[in-house]
Amino acid sequence: MSCLDYLRSRSKVSCDTLDISITDIAPFEDCTSNQAISISECKKPENSDKLMALAILAKQHANTPAFPNVEASELLVHIFQVHFALKFLDFVEGRVHIQVNPNNANNEQAIFEDAKRIIKLVEVVAPGTPRERISVKIPSTYQGLRACRRLEREENIRTLATTLFTIGQAVAAAEAGCTYIAPYVNALKVHFVEGWKDQTVERGFELCALAQEVYEREGWKTTVLPASLTSPVEVLRLAGAHNITVPPNLLRELAAREHVAEQSVPSVYDGERKNPDIHDLKGLLDSEERFKQELATLNGNMEKLNQAIEIFNSIQKELQAIASLCLQA
Repeated sequence: MSCLDYLRSRSKVSCDTLDISITDIAPFEDCTSNQAISISECKKPENSDKLMALAILAKQHANTPAFPNVEASELLVHIFQVHFALKFLDFVEGRVHIQVNPNNANNEQAIFEDAKRIIKLVEVVAPGTPRERISVKIPSTYQGLRACRRLEREENIRTLATTLFTIGQAVAAAEAGCTYIAPYVNALKVHFVEGWKDQTVERGFELCALAQEVYEREGWKTTVLPASLTSPVEVLRLAGAHNITVPPNLLRELAAREHVAEQSVPSVYDGERKNPDIHDLKGLLDSEERFKQELATLNGNMEKLNQAIEIFNSIQKELQAIASLCLQA
């Protein structure tokens, strides 16, 4: 039995990529993506003709009644994201997850409209695709989680609360009705600055286990989907999570390694239950001040959230630059 087989025996396993070549070790539960993952596909020479074809689609739909008040380049970025994500539907049991424009991270109404736009574009790119198989990834800011609540309740759109670093965010996401949360084990910076280490990484592991314990105790249906992992050991420490999203290089390493029970990595889900009191964490979405106070309780969490949004924003700008070139061709 491989380490990937072992992981699948304890958790649902998702792929954190849009590289279709990973499907040789499918099936997966879900496919997660973001701006950084999308731009990797956009930069592949073999995808250049497809980008140009998608640009024609964007020109046809930009500034129409269905897609008002959005730049053609921003619309095309979403079309890129949707196109590459939908290719995975035949290889996942659950959903594909598409991230909103991070520039809107602190604007509830803009996030709400952006998420609805993504769902509409799924029908444009692949008519007949069941919307139930799509989830929209939204940053776990105060405004982002309030938008999640509206999307789940008013639009029946499935949401994933991403860039999540605290138990307060996790409680707020569950109360909002989010279908998933993605606690980041490592700060996003670890994937972009060579040699940088997240010195608070243990917090990420603890958060994943704590959130799942709270959800199961409270009867909340939100799925814990740990993310931002850097090694096979980190992945195996999360065996027992509801679902776990793993980048392709780590999936292949796990598939190639034999699982030896006597040498197995201890999982955070096998530790002692903490049974935390979360009474004071309920209702955070009714007060932005309380929400931000909770986020700042432990040093660095606010910085991690803002830093992740900034990184995704910079990549969004780069994606829109690529889109603009395609539109001009």
